[in-house]
Amino acid sequence: MAINASAEAIRQMKMTLQKTIKEIERIQANVRGSMKSSENWNDAQGEQYRHLMQQIARLTESPSGTLRTAVPKLEKLAQILDAYGKVRF
Repeated sequence: MAINASAEAIRQMKMTLQKTIKEIERIQANVRGSMKSSENWNDAQGEQYRHLMQQIARLTESPSGTLRTAVPKLEKLAQILDAYGKVRF
């Protein structure tokens, strides 16, 4: 049985996850800023807009958290592959 993964490929995936997390955080900041800019909208459309922005903000929290927990797991996997690559039979 052979391993078809490399530690470098795993670390590249980890870097991609980290970039994705930063992008999600940027989107969250934009949504929050958008919500603040509509604070003075005191009509029904303003309320609908804020409600929609709150839903979007909530929807970005779950993927962000999932990705954050995956990053250290990927690094651990890469370290295991590094150690496995040093084993000589």
